[in-house]
Amino acid sequence: MTTNDMNGEIATGSEIQTVEQAILKTVAFFDIFIYPLTAWEIFCWSSWPSGADYRLVLIALEKMIVSGRLERGLSFYYLPGRGELVAIRQERYTITAQKFKRALKAVRLFRWLPWLQGVAMANLIGSHNLRAESDIDLVLITAPKRLWLSRLLIGGVTQVLGWRPRPGYEQDSICLSFWLSNDQLDVQSVVMGERDYYFRYWLAGLTPVYERNHVFYHWRQANQWVYEHFPLRASRIINFWRRVEPIWPEQQTGLSSSQTNWFEDLAKKIQLRKLANNLRRIMNQDTRVVINDQMLKLHSNDRRMEFNQEYEKRLAQIR
Repeated sequence: MTTNDMNGEIATGSEIQTVEQAILKTVAFFDIFIYPLTAWEIFCWSSWPSGADYRLVLIALEKMIVSGRLERGLSFYYLPGRGELVAIRQERYTITAQKFKRALKAVRLFRWLPWLQGVAMANLIGSHNLRAESDIDLVLITAPKRLWLSRLLIGGVTQVLGWRPRPGYEQDSICLSFWLSNDQLDVQSVVMGERDYYFRYWLAGLTPVYERNHVFYHWRQANQWVYEHFPLRASRIINFWRRVEPIWPEQQTGLSSSQTNWFEDLAKKIQLRKLANNLRRIMNQDTRVVINDQMLKLHSNDRRMEFNQEYEKRLAQIR
């Protein structure tokens, strides 16, 4: 059985069915985070079989609307009975726009550190999808052998300015819980196995706001395993209106290596000594808290397993 698309080409029923399953998987994932999707977003965020294209997505979406497997409102697609998500997504757009302004203000200060190579906003799970009470999660990339010193200085500045998260005061605070050195950008070592759906979406959704030495190009090259799932996400560049321009020349690294190596070692000793007990208890035991000279992942409240299980539950309900 075949279907004619808008250009007169033919798609088989099995092809459409395969695309429908991929669409359902994508919509179901974003449903967890109260995020209905446009047709183009569905296309960009889905893991497609070989040969799938946007026209097949449009055909499949129309069939799914007719059959009742999906619903549509204001050009957004969502699971049946979830129409209220559209208003929430629109509200969060404005909220996130304000958080972007605060993030860029912070990064304009951070960029004075010559070892800072890149900064991306995280936890958006889509685009412009932060709650009013959310903090602002950043992923920071530093020059090699300058991770600890960079964290000490940037963390100290945010502490003095009152920007760090505190119990009961997390809204709009700046969270600095993921650091990488640009000589080891592949983060596959902290994936929780094949069923870590959330981490793949989280990584592909990072939104760069500051870059030196083409670090996010190297990031994408090092993490091709992510973009095999989301090939259209690999071409993302820093948005012109939401980027912070570097003030240091591309190769400038500040003080000489002999001067800063000593400070790097001292910064490491200071921070390990002051490490919070909840982080110390689980550091390097699994993928929640990873601490070494090339990666600081300080997610003691890592909810990936919870989200992954919720996703599988949704998939079982809609199949």
